[in-house]
Amino acid sequence: MSLLRTTRQLLAELTVPPDEQAALCQVIRRRGALADAEAVLDAFLAAPEPRAWLLPIVRKLGDLGTSRRMFEACVVGDALRDGVPSEVLRCLGQCGYVPAEPVLWRYATAPTSDHYVVQDACLGLLDLPCAELGPIIAKALSAHEGKNLFPEFLPVLATKTRNPLWLHRLIRWGRDHASTDCNGGILLGIALFGDRPAFEAVLWDPRWEADASATGSRTWAYAGARALHIEMRDLHATFRARPDAHALRILTALLSCWLDPPALDLSCAPPPAEDALSLHRMLFRWSTPHRDDSLRGLAYDVIPDRHHWIHNELAELDRLVLRQATHDLELAELLEH
Repeated sequence: MSLLRTTRQLLAELTVPPDEQAALCQVIRRRGALADAEAVLDAFLAAPEPRAWLLPIVRKLGDLGTSRRMFEACVVGDALRDGVPSEVLRCLGQCGYVPAEPVLWRYATAPTSDHYVVQDACLGLLDLPCAELGPIIAKALSAHEGKNLFPEFLPVLATKTRNPLWLHRLIRWGRDHASTDCNGGILLGIALFGDRPAFEAVLWDPRWEADASATGSRTWAYAGARALHIEMRDLHATFRARPDAHALRILTALLSCWLDPPALDLSCAPPPAEDALSLHRMLFRWSTPHRDDSLRGLAYDVIPDRHHWIHNELAELDRLVLRQATHDLELAELLEH
């Protein structure tokens, strides 16, 4: 199979700036195939450290053969080769390469692993069976349970213990002890148990600060919502039923995440069902010419201060959702012809 034109362009311009990297990767991930993943993997292996930004393409389009080749090139014994970035760990897991499981677990729990290494290892393990790791994961979680700060993404593996009691242990941990700077893994870990009411209770509880952007909590709250197939229409309905400032911040934060789904890149968090045009109609259109009862109008009812930052953010989201709708309509037209 031939490569996408965008893949050929990317391979010819591997020194493109970060904002262009994201654009090229997004198109290839959406439209590419295995051949694109193989070609991109070749480019990555030629210079792993500066080209980690290519790995989302391999994660999305690669297969077991791709991951086997990556494992053989990047891992020696139970460790990554010198100069190989930790993003390889996540890639191996998300491609389903089971022989990498012990390597990922070692990095997930090694005292020398920094925040991002632990994150890559734990998110990779989500897509592996971890059949022999259940008791070991439970022991590792128990060692950190109740602490304020801990390896943030270790709790995403709580379901791998096969012990449903960890759902309530995570909730207590996050509610009563964990710093909101360190609760992203707990938020996603709770969602992965599949108990929607339990997750929604956490999501809308101000103590969790699930709307926070600086800490990254909103990203993982959104990932949890996607894992449970909670759509924007569900979030919007909850806000309308309880229109307060915190609920408005949650809805606004998760709408921001809706516009940037590639930032999640998790197989457990599938793409949203709503299209941009339907979403724009639901959130930003008036139902009557006599009163602005759109999300922006309701926001002024909740926060009357017209200089509050949230009104500017909602205006920008209004514009961005409509722009996405325009892009999607144009793309559909092109594909039809």
